Amino acid sequence: MFRCTFALILMSSAVGSAIAQQEATPGLQEGPLTVKPGARPTQDVQQARPSDSPLSPPQPFSDGSYPQGPGITNPKIANAVAAVYPAEGGPESGSVAPTISLIVGVDGVPVRVQLVHSGGEGCDAAAMEAVRQSTFEPGLLDGKPVPVRVVVQVAFWADKRPAIPRVLRARYGPGGHSRQYDQPPTLTRNVPAEFSNEARTRKIGGTVVISLTVTEEGLPTDLKVVKPLGAGLDEKALESVGQYRFRPAMKDGKPVAAQISVQVMFRLY
Repeated sequence: MFRCTFALILMSSAVGSAIAQQEATPGLQEGPLTVKPGARPTQDVQQARPSDSPLSPPQPFSDGSYPQGPGITNPKIANAVAAVYPAEGGPESGSVAPTISLIVGVDGVPVRVQLVHSGGEGCDAAAMEAVRQSTFEPGLLDGKPVPVRVVVQVAFWADKRPAIPRVLRARYGPGGHSRQYDQPPTLTRNVPAEFSNEARTRKIGGTVVISLTVTEEGLPTDLKVVKPLGAGLDEKALESVGQYRFRPAMKDGKPVAAQISVQVMFRLY
């Protein structure tokens, strides 16, 4: 019996322009999501910015919180509370990683905790609870605490290793400006991928990771395979993801293009 599933990983977003899968987030990312995510096609590494690039002072969102970016000392988890594995609904193989957005207040307390990528109902609830119980070191602007928006992932593993919350790193665009969105893309239509005849015959399974840009209209473009499987499964994954539809990322109340990665998992039973 063959089955395939998918996973999204948050990647960098760019206002009004398409971006390749840097697998970053507004640029936020740090480990593979078996899904997140964007793969997690690649681990996020903060890009260096030219030393001679003029940087504008960090600007807060309408709610007073700041994005991760130049000029901001990013929040860190001071005391991470491990999530409790659900009795049912955990990963049977590999891992799943619910992705959560939140604001770290000036007191280090997480507020406005919201799920942005599901890892399954049981894992989502456990991840949200773990994040709420964790404490953070607040972000700093000019040495003073300020509320900062971050994205946190909690990976749950089939071998039941500790599910520890972690803050995803911000990635920066040209000139060191943060490609931050207020809300990440949300999948609204998923088209399941099919096994290729060759993969069925050879009993090949695994995960194909695809990078793409979600346009302001919520359409997938610039699809590229960043982690292939071969045996015709790469083509099947591209065909499937090309038919996905999204609610676009939002920044300042307007839709913007955003880069993400998708993991398409082909499972053999």
